[in-house]
Amino acid sequence: MYRNETLAQVTHIDALREDVAQLRARLDEAQHAKERALAQLERIRDGVEVDPALETEPSYRRLLGGLGFAGTLAAIAIAVGLVPLLSRIVAAPLWSAQGVRNLWFHLEHGNGVVALAAAGFAIVVASPWLVIPLLAARHLHHHRRAGWTLGVVACVLYLPTPLLPFAVYGLVLLYSSRIRKAYLAG
Repeated sequence: MYRNETLAQVTHIDALREDVAQLRARLDEAQHAKERALAQLERIRDGVEVDPALETEPSYRRLLGGLGFAGTLAAIAIAVGLVPLLSRIVAAPLWSAQGVRNLWFHLEHGNGVVALAAAGFAIVVASPWLVIPLLAARHLHHHRRAGWTLGVVACVLYLPTPLLPFAVYGLVLLYSSRIRKAYLAG
């Protein structure tokens, strides 16, 4: 068939590589199916109802979107809140080489370190309002039990904020019987 033995071997190797790639793809697909089956088995073992129609329910989708929106709003609030904090401690740097030198001067003389520490402290204090709703939305989307708990915590965190109506709406939805059956046993 081939006159050149090397060319025949290279062609055979390429065909084997293609076969290996296809087998790897099928293996990955099988592993994902196994993970989904194990997750479903764990939910059944825990006595939690599997409700595939929950994803299409508008109130549930609003809850997921609202949690994502709350986390995004928290990120914007943190960024907007850091600007006045930093401008009180450090003069606003210019967007030039001189501005970078001025910023470096502040860092060398300790004033910039105080500003960075204050900004870091503000970020750490505000991070639950940013991280928890985003994690809750992600875990609820993947039907993980931790998502329900994180959703309740996120809604409770937002109760004393201007997002009080969303927090109350989220708690009512999370404690509805259909959603509780999908995430909690009994």
